[in-house]
Amino acid sequence: MADVLYPKFKEALLKANVDLENDDIRVALMKSTYNYNAAHDFMDDVVAYENGRSAALASKTLTDGVFDAADTTITATAADPCNAMIVFKHTGSDASAQLIAYIDFSAFTPSVSQVCPVPFNASGIFAL
Repeated sequence: MADVLYPKFKEALLKANVDLENDDIRVALMKSTYNYNAAHDFMDDVVAYENGRSAALASKTLTDGVFDAADTTITATAADPCNAMIVFKHTGSDASAQLIAYIDFSAFTPSVSQVCPVPFNASGIFAL
């Protein structure tokens, strides 16, 4: 599956309900058993497939329609194969944590408690 922005994120962005520069934006490592679904809108839709979350992304930038941030890490919570991550707006509640983007990558299997580096693409995390 290619990288994709969640449709409900696009709607939230147009309604000014997501502020990529000032909101607490994080990434979650996703198990290979998760399949992207355009109807998913909040973390409570995907939490069963999650394999760890990052802290708030730092050094976020918006330049020429491209969202980027400093590289981060995620500590894996299970030794399950993973092949994607989800960018989301952290709110403290999975029921209101807006899904932003699904980012596909080569599958790997972390060990439990393994700190996994998340090096973002040099051209940015995603573009609008």
